[in-house]
Amino acid sequence: MPKKNGWYKENLLIENAPDSFPIDATAYSVVELLKKIERAIVLGVEMPDKLLKPDELQSFLRSLCEKFGG
Repeated sequence: MPKKNGWYKENLLIENAPDSFPIDATAYSVVELLKKIERAIVLGVEMPDKLLKPDELQSFLRSLCEKFGG
């Protein structure tokens, strides 16, 4: 369904999902987003293959910003 700000939202019904599904889906999404960003801007940095702990992820992202963001 269209939203006023231009983003679209779709409902997704997942039946019989394991209890771990929300955690697994979140971890997958974060890791794949980082990899997609790296492919798009070609930093030459190895992205994590697993979800980092929040403080580790923050440090990792901060180091990228300091190195490449000026």
